[in-house]
Amino acid sequence: MSDKKVFQVTKISKGSLSGPKQKKLKDMKFSNKNSYSAAKKAANAIFREANKNVKTTKFILENQTPNKKGEKKQLAYVATRNDEKTEVEIAGNKIMLKKPAIVKSCLKTDV
Repeated sequence: MSDKKVFQVTKISKGSLSGPKQKKLKDMKFSNKNSYSAAKKAANAIFREANKNVKTTKFILENQTPNKKGEKKQLAYVATRNDEKTEVEIAGNKIMLKKPAIVKSCLKTDV
């Protein structure tokens, strides 16, 4: 049995995305064992949709399974785009890979 949890982005900082793109991201659900790895997935999805000049964004991730009190836990994160690329050689082929976004937790009031 899998013990994965489902997370959803509920709020994204202003200026990061336009209205339709923001709605599309809010409809996405991320399944992971913990909120940090789900936040990394969400940050990559946000930066994929955002303009290249957006370097940092803040967002709130909500756990979709309610706790004992019946509340859904909300966690705030700040993500910074990482433009570094690494070169990997696999079976004689060189591949350029982009490094993932750097994700850190922050206060909900900052978002």
